[in-house]
Amino acid sequence: MKKGIVLFLTVAGTGMVFVVLNGEQLSLQIGYVIAFTMFGLVGALIASRDPRNTIGLLFMFASFMSALSFLSGEVLTYAVAHGQESWWVTVCGLFNGAGWLFGILPAVFLLPLLFPDGRLPSRRWRPFLWFI
Repeated sequence: MKKGIVLFLTVAGTGMVFVVLNGEQLSLQIGYVIAFTMFGLVGALIASRDPRNTIGLLFMFASFMSALSFLSGEVLTYAVAHGQESWWVTVCGLFNGAGWLFGILPAVFLLPLLFPDGRLPSRRWRPFLWFI
């Protein structure tokens, strides 16, 4: 669990460095980083108490994907501002747009389904789980 938090903080911290390099106001982004840090810390706490509870892993995944999306957006801004045109700039743009989708929506849809013990209410919910 510690590795997940360290990885999240590394990605989010790198994103914050790119915020400064892009000449943006750090104060406008710090709220998001704090919110997703708390999301990941709650996930790590849940997973450390009960490793079988998938809600903790879901929270950690959501916070990491959001941080990765944040970083890719800042790298994209930096690359475009410096005239970079490459395939990886396109990948950063695509992930910046879709990364929030992969980070937040699974938590929104799966949290009510998995609450409180991290398991599905019954086997009948498996097709819905795979649909999500």
